[in-house]
Amino acid sequence: MNKIILPEYENVLDNEIFIKFPKDIPGDAKVLRINKFRHPTLEELLDKIALEAKRLIYYAGEDEKTETNGLLELLKVFPKERLEKMQDKNSKEIKKLRCNYQKSFLQEGKNYLEFIGGIVPNIALIRMDEIIKEEGEKKDADVYEIMIDKFGDQKGDIFLRLDGELLPKKEEIDYLTQQFVRTSGAITFVEDFGSYEKAKKYLDFIYKNNFNEIIPYLNDYSDIQMRSRAFILLEDLAKEVLKEKIRKELFGVARIIFKKKTEEPKKPDNLEKDKFLLN
Repeated sequence: MNKIILPEYENVLDNEIFIKFPKDIPGDAKVLRINKFRHPTLEELLDKIALEAKRLIYYAGEDEKTETNGLLELLKVFPKERLEKMQDKNSKEIKKLRCNYQKSFLQEGKNYLEFIGGIVPNIALIRMDEIIKEEGEKKDADVYEIMIDKFGDQKGDIFLRLDGELLPKKEEIDYLTQQFVRTSGAITFVEDFGSYEKAKKYLDFIYKNNFNEIIPYLNDYSDIQMRSRAFILLEDLAKEVLKEKIRKELFGVARIIFKKKTEEPKKPDNLEKDKFLLN
């Protein structure tokens, strides 16, 4: 893997996390998280769900042969017959998923660069291993974003739509930012680093450092994006299945209790009379 070099920043984790450390320990560090991904279409999500459902049926009872991820765990909620129906695009399950589908602010089938940044107290980064242990997290790219959320400030998240692996033309971005556009086909700000002007500075940083040359070496989150979107699509249907399962279980318990009550032996009518005569 070619190591990405950004001026004034250290590449601290797998071409994804970059940190500009302060000169003084009490100061603030600038933390960047950069990756790329393809945003899936609805049809691709349905195909992914069908494929994972098929794998789950095939490896039933052999958990060691299946990878662990949120989508697979969610699919385990469904009985076998419903997993089988997910492989039929004309089934009720698939029709429900189509109805539940909510479009993202990103365009289907397009590639994106995601640029996340924020300010984190340097002392928090120095104590990172200790904080990770306390929080029960693992040291990966996600934990740096957690550090920004919990201890940092001025967080921002920019999505730039790519043409293959190329950034939008600088002239297009300049025009959009002059109009203070936050969401368009080419660019989307989820958060703006504290102000629109700061977001523009990060955009200048991206183009000044010719990100077109480093995009091929960024971590590709397309598969993670696919599983995450498929999970969101499947979530409501899984909740319905769980509710139905709980309802059936409660009904079953109620039937057992009722049956037990009706089968309890009745006291003979003359029991109290017999007791009186014995006394």
